[in-house]
Amino acid sequence: MSNAFQILNGIATFVSGAISSASIDNISADKIKGRWEVDPDDNESIQFRIPSASFGGNNDRIGFYF
Repeated sequence: MSNAFQILNGIATFVSGAISSASIDNISADKIKGRWEVDPDDNESIQFRIPSASFGGNNDRIGFYF
């Protein structure tokens, strides 16, 4: 298993394992370990989101926010 940093559909994304597509829509949710994105609540702030599927939780986590 390898870890990779990719820009997928304009989103900086960290994935675990091999990926075969440049489209984030074709990557299973549990392979996405985190992503930098614009905060959807205010469309101005930047956050590092850790999807709940990557750790088996119920809610996503925000690891870094500014």
